[in-house]
Formats: sequence, structure tokens, C-alpha cells
Amino acid sequence: MVFVAKRAKTYDIIRTNRDFIELRKNFSPEFDLQFRLAYQLYIDGDWQESVKTLKEKCLPLKETDGPSHTLLKHMEEYKCKATEDWNGYRELTEK
Repeated sequence: MVFVAKRAKTYDIIRTNRDFIELRKNFSPEFDLQFRLAYQLYIDGDWQESVKTLKEKCLPLKETDGPSHTLLKHMEEYKCKATEDWNGYRELTEK
């Protein structure tokens, strides 16, 4: 189980937590770099570039990556444009 401080950033947790490090060991450094870029673009609200990076850079390296597909699905539901009230995150409503 992972316990984190209220203000911890998701990527900081993923990058430093031993369990997440173990889960990521099968990903290439190139995939990791491109996914981090796509995720940052997503957070920043530049969804068109995030979608492009996921489709052109991430999925060709690991086409079955669940987090990439989840982000794509969410952004495509909004036609690849962040909502006016976008604050860099979305509430997760399902597990």
C-alpha cells in the first residue's frame, strides 16, 4: 500500500516508490520519456499534443499500455480539448 502526502505529485510517486519502480522495469527508457512528455502535456491542457505523442511515440513502443489507452480514451471523449475548468487533473469515478 502506498501512503503519500497530500501535495505529492503523481509522477514523483511513480518515479520514487519501490513498487512502481518494479512495475516499470519492463518499459524502455524511450517509452518512459515519451509517456512522461505525453502525461505532462495532458496535465498542462495541451491535449492535442498529448494525443499525438501517445499515438505516434508511446503506443508504437508498447501498444498494449493501459495507461496510454486510458488517457487517450478520456481526451478523445472531449475531442482532444481540455475543458474550460481544467485544473490539471480529473476526478476518478471508477476503479
